[in-house]
Amino acid sequence: METKIHDFADHDIKEHEKIDDDKTHKSVEESESTEEVNKDVARKNTNRIHKTISEEGKKIILDYMKDWIKGGRKPSNPFKILAKKLKDSCDQDYYSKAICDYYWNKLDPQLDHSPYSPEEKNYICEWASKFQENDNIQWKKLQPKVQTKFGKSRSRNSLKNVWCSNKRRTDRLAKEVKRDEVNMIEEDTIEGKNEIKDEGVISEIEDKKEIKSEDEIKVIGEIKNKNEIEGVPEKMYQLFNEPGTSTKQEKLELRYLLNDEDENDKNDNMDLN
Repeated sequence: METKIHDFADHDIKEHEKIDDDKTHKSVEESESTEEVNKDVARKNTNRIHKTISEEGKKIILDYMKDWIKGGRKPSNPFKILAKKLKDSCDQDYYSKAICDYYWNKLDPQLDHSPYSPEEKNYICEWASKFQENDNIQWKKLQPKVQTKFGKSRSRNSLKNVWCSNKRRTDRLAKEVKRDEVNMIEEDTIEGKNEIKDEGVISEIEDKKEIKSEDEIKVIGEIKNKNEIEGVPEKMYQLFNEPGTSTKQEKLELRYLLNDEDENDKNDNMDLN
């Protein structure tokens, strides 16, 4: 019985030891992984070479590249050797690509860093528009052409910056033109609606004027008809009422026309003077 308990306890100890070993192993792996990440982050930060490199480091690069050019540009990739030299001499850890970009775009003594002229900018943009393939432009091919035409050695990055700046400006202007066109369309639509509304108002006013004119005509007709008696024309009314305009016989005939027969019998003896 005691042996069984001892065996169980021993087994339990071994399991705990195994768990502890696993934890220790994982802890070591995590520590190594974190250390690598930290090194990688630190290395990426130091690859802002134009801000972090020392004057001694710059001199190492310039001297080596001068000898490399004189020696026929061999080996083919000098920047791997320069990365090792900077690490050993200055304790500065840079990627070979970072050193390469820094030299060809900033440190190369032959580079001209003066502002671009309008003619240079136009030439670069025209060439890039003509020879780009799927938005890919071979700046290394443009670089010697610019140097031949304008006598200035420009870095590839600066050539690219000229193109990108022009493209951003062109895109911005295109958006502004499009926005202005949309605004014009909206304004035309609003003006069209206002014109339709104004036409409706004008039409309504004209209709009211027509109605008013008809009423005026009616009033004028009523005023004119004051000079008429039960459908008798104004001229006949004047003949009957105004003195000296007709003879007694004419007045009598007019009276008969106006009255019915019974009324005429009553008025036989009427004085027509």
